[in-house]
Amino acid sequence: MTRLLPLSLFFAVSLPLAALAGPPQTVFVQETGPNNPRNSEGAFVTRKDGSILYVYTRFRGKHAGDNALGYLASCISQDGGATWEEVDEPLVPKIGKENDMSVSLLRLQDGSP
Repeated sequence: MTRLLPLSLFFAVSLPLAALAGPPQTVFVQETGPNNPRNSEGAFVTRKDGSILYVYTRFRGKHAGDNALGYLASCISQDGGATWEEVDEPLVPKIGKENDMSVSLLRLQDGSP
């Protein structure tokens, strides 16, 4: 019974807080197109200046599989995610034969992403 008490307290606090957040909103949609069959495995980080950086895997060519050609690309929002500026070029130089994918981002103590 004592094990259920912390869980009950968690739900008692978190459920009302979740209701305050409002319904989920889509803040970013990334379309595919010719020579861009897939976009995936992205991560967001808030930068020191308050802008939001989104880095993701952008696939190119005709194939969309995990071993297809791809690179890490980025988008930046200066207004809290309302609009996004897309940079359609590799974020880092290609190293090796495979694509770059599945990025993780962490803002460091000094504020740099």
